Amino acid sequence: MKYDLLIKGGTAVMPFHGTVQCDIGVRDEKTVAIADEIATSEASQVVDARGKYVFPGAVDSHFHVDIYRPHSDDAESESRSWIWKKSSRSQPSSANRRRITRLSRVS
Repeated sequence: MKYDLLIKGGTAVMPFHGTVQCDIGVRDEKTVAIADEIATSEASQVVDARGKYVFPGAVDSHFHVDIYRPHSDDAESESRSWIWKKSSRSQPSSANRRRITRLSRVS
């Protein structure tokens, strides 16, 4: 099998692009393919996501910013907390970690 998991027909929320209806292939707990159509025969497990929103790469899209502190302070602390989270499933790649760390220093 090419993919461990195929998320089929969902509406993916893509940063800076909006929403896209697509199929998402996952291998070793990582998104490895996003395409208009991926055959169900290419995956061990298939999830029908029609009518549902999918957030490729997102672990938890819920967090609070700018409630009790200025936005710039929250953006920095929330980004750093997410980056250094101990769960291997939620850690971004080292390239993304460097990028987010640089962005969180801008204020």
